[in-house]
Amino acid sequence: MESAIEQTKAIMEASLGSDDELAEAVSEADPRALEALRTFLGTIADQEAVCVLEFKDKVFSFFRCGAGPPKRRRLSQDNIHEEDQEIYG
Repeated sequence: MESAIEQTKAIMEASLGSDDELAEAVSEADPRALEALRTFLGTIADQEAVCVLEFKDKVFSFFRCGAGPPKRRRLSQDNIHEEDQEIYG
């Protein structure tokens, strides 16, 4: 449970950062977990709610009502994809 909460927190934090940070955070995430997080962020945005996650004396929050939709788009299946690429050198 601890690792799942830490991974969720890392993905939510990375959704506010750069594309590289987001790619790193979701690289080990299960697709079903990402879908659940997308749904959760959609609910936050639709309800104009506030999200605060406090775990191990660390706090992460979305305070702006409009903070949900951009993160939901960044976590969409269209934005997150993996592909194998061979690089010769």
